[in-house]
Amino acid sequence: TGKGTLRSKLAPLTVAPGSAKSVRTVDVARIDYSGNPDPEPGAWPRLAKLARADFHTTLNLSTVKCAERDAKRFTIAHLTGTTRFILGDAEVAALKKYLDDGGLLFADSAGGSTDFTESFLALEKSLFPGVSPAPLPPDHPIITGSMPDGAPAVEIQFRKFGSLKLGQIIRAPKLD
Repeated sequence: TGKGTLRSKLAPLTVAPGSAKSVRTVDVARIDYSGNPDPEPGAWPRLAKLARADFHTTLNLSTVKCAERDAKRFTIAHLTGTTRFILGDAEVAALKKYLDDGGLLFADSAGGSTDFTESFLALEKSLFPGVSPAPLPPDHPIITGSMPDGAPAVEIQFRKFGSLKLGQIIRAPKLD
């Protein structure tokens, strides 16, 4: 619920399909692993409708096993969950190859799960030993939106629950 003000019962939850022609297509690999790989089953289909309606983008969603990711087919892979997980050596090697081949892994800890976060941080260390994660610089293309079809990340918004859990609102640097 986000622990926020209740919405009106008249406000629909459904997203109307976009009628405008799609100008781009993005293939997204939703990673299936032993654990809880799909804690919010309606999230990606809803985002796909929003992307089509608001950004004229078609999201092709596929659920794939760790070893089936191909950076040429799936430019974005999504790993999510709420529980602890451990990937096998073959899965870690496949993920490393995917990233080395230019794939982008988007990982999120559904509901702010510390179990998932801790597991992902351990996975990150096995993928890139000796490398510490660092924040993106303010001029990075992901923040400035300077990549093809990009948009600047001016503000990151969380549901009220996420903001309370983090104790803050995270804002991207202002762009001139």
